[in-house]
Amino acid sequence: MDCISGLPLYELTTQANIMDATVAVNILAAANQILPLQGCSFLADKGYDAKSIYNTVKSVYDGEAFIPLKKRNSKSKALPAGNLICDAGLAMHKDGKTTDNNRTRQKFCCPFRQSKTGVCPCNHKNWNNGKKKQGLYEIQDRFR
Repeated sequence: MDCISGLPLYELTTQANIMDATVAVNILAAANQILPLQGCSFLADKGYDAKSIYNTVKSVYDGEAFIPLKKRNSKSKALPAGNLICDAGLAMHKDGKTTDNNRTRQKFCCPFRQSKTGVCPCNHKNWNNGKKKQGLYEIQDRFR
């Protein structure tokens, strides 16, 4: 939207399962065809908090993005070494990494995951879920 006139520069309606951040770069390119965006200020809600958008606004349009940050793993506490702390207050173990939406994230697992006789101290809902891998899993962004 043009902040001076209040008129939309480009409109795109997508299905509900399409995240805002996945189409933002295309919207910026289309809007740039209508009104040059060089030196622009990009204002958006937290649905647009993605590294690709910040990079595009800065490098392609020489602008600045003002986007509230998503609260990622806000309920998770971490030790100085970077390991997350489970609901029982124990350090979770790193369990590989996962890549989705062009970002790499660290996986953490319950310290009792491989235990055959151990009992979860906090009685987490996922402890006895009938799956081979028991206990709590959390994923944390490694890069931002």
